[in-house]
Amino acid sequence: MQEDLQYLLELSAVDKRSNELKLTKKDLPVRIQTLKDDIEREKTNAEKTSAAITETKAQIAQNQDMAVVEQAALTESNHRLEAISTNREYDAVHLESPPISATSTMPRPTSSISSRFSRTC
Repeated sequence: MQEDLQYLLELSAVDKRSNELKLTKKDLPVRIQTLKDDIEREKTNAEKTSAAITETKAQIAQNQDMAVVEQAALTESNHRLEAISTNREYDAVHLESPPISATSTMPRPTSSISSRFSRTC
């Protein structure tokens, strides 16, 4: 009798482990698919982020190039404006100067020059 109870306990433990394995067998494909979906979503996010980084780097390079060009134009304009001695020369130089682009954030150098000449005339 004692022996039969021992076998029954062992059978119960084996049966319990068998049920756990069956549940795991059913659950694993769902978990694997969820993980695969998560991996794909993260790959997509990584690709989007990489594309955004590349685009931002290109924009930075373009802005740096534009800043160099704008700085050169500003320096040239300042040299021309410093050589002005009359209002007519100022007006002529002002008309010749190229318009500032819409993306430029640099101030026009003519404000201090024009105020200097408006006081003298």
